[in-house]
Amino acid sequence: MNTGRAMKYIGFSPPKAASVRVTALIVVTLLTMRAQMLNAADGHGAILSKMEVHARSLRHTSIGSALSATTNGLEDPFRKLSQRGCATGATMTGLSKIWLPRNGDLRFQQVGETSTSPARETGRPVILWYPVAATYKHSTGTPIRLGLGQCVPGQKQDCGWLYATYELDHSDVRSTSYRPNILKKLDEDLSGLPPSTVVTSLDIESANDVFALSAVDGGTPSFDLRHEAISETGLDSVVKRNGASGRVVTAITFDSSSHRVHSLSYGWKLNGKTVYETCTRIVPYDQVGPAAIALSSGGYIISAFGGNGADGYILVGTRVKGKRAPRPILVSPNATISTDGFALVGWAVNTVYGRDPSPPVWIYQR
Repeated sequence: MNTGRAMKYIGFSPPKAASVRVTALIVVTLLTMRAQMLNAADGHGAILSKMEVHARSLRHTSIGSALSATTNGLEDPFRKLSQRGCATGATMTGLSKIWLPRNGDLRFQQVGETSTSPARETGRPVILWYPVAATYKHSTGTPIRLGLGQCVPGQKQDCGWLYATYELDHSDVRSTSYRPNILKKLDEDLSGLPPSTVVTSLDIESANDVFALSAVDGGTPSFDLRHEAISETGLDSVVKRNGASGRVVTAITFDSSSHRVHSLSYGWKLNGKTVYETCTRIVPYDQVGPAAIALSSGGYIISAFGGNGADGYILVGTRVKGKRAPRPILVSPNATISTDGFALVGWAVNTVYGRDPSPPVWIYQR
């Protein structure tokens, strides 16, 4: 690792609990942010020393208005999904109760878990550096942050990923781990995970010969992993096939060296005969929020989020077949919005160098 690197990072401050409670709504947040980073390259590597965040505007919309023909310039999410071959959601006159994953099913980014409220408000960001892995017992945690500038160009294994963990009651056996390694160790590391574990995010940085993943372990050996490296054009059909057989894609990433997409899917012994409908979107950074809103409006949980600024971002939506009721979602909420009961299913930043980076995007669902 290059200990003399000069690299600037945008930090992450999860929205704090507030008195505002969010019920069945979609919040579209228009954030204008200015972040000033002070570089501390003093022979020990760059550290985050300052961040300034200005939330300029926040727009609240109910589910009804969000599903209308336009929402502040956004196209009808139902139409956008149907154009891509995705089954759309319920209308406002035909809403049923939103479906939630069964207790113990770790394949849905912990959406619906009781641990999301209020424990998720206590997390503080940590940077994951190769080669140091970390495991947190009696804890849950976020996926790793994605985006441009995670790595120092030309420096092998010189990458960093932000994440945050949340302590649970000690009677809760779940643990969360974060692991970086060199690329040739990817298959070995994945095969070495116990069957009680589900990988919740994966990022391959082939130019730096390194990857990182996050995983949650529920203590019960009931999950089986399938790792597939596929073409971008074949991605949607593979995801759909997995869903139709009761499997859920939980982590996904581009590999620019092989021009393939790596997909991790899991079956669950307690899944029974449940099958899933899926919708896969690949979008540029500025369309991540609208794509997430469209998927949530169709009843999909974003079970996997991956990609980067160069290749685009992949959102995999998964729902139980026929369960189309729109889901509550928060996209980059500010500190006046409570995230109690919401799970952070994905987050990214598109610029880490310079004085005017793109606003980070956080996607919360429940």
